[in-house]
Amino acid sequence: MRKSGRNLAPVVVRAGLVDTSEIVLSIGKGIDEVTFDDLPSLGDISEKYVELVMNFVMGNKARAARVLGIDRRTLYRRLAKMDDEKSARKSP
Repeated sequence: MRKSGRNLAPVVVRAGLVDTSEIVLSIGKGIDEVTFDDLPSLGDISEKYVELVMNFVMGNKARAARVLGIDRRTLYRRLAKMDDEKSARKSP
């Protein structure tokens, strides 16, 4: 594992992206009350993880791309898509 991945691991666990019980707790329901509809989609978790990494590297896109293991251009496209989706949600 790369050094950056080791440094990020505790942050990811705290964010509830690794331990499913953490995800369930973040929903605010007991384990026996959770339905499949309550669980976040892979896209939602991926978006939150990209945001987490961007915050962790203080907006440095080149470093974020290295941490995420993707090409910098791929990260730019993903961030643009995330911005477009957020704008679409805000529009009436």
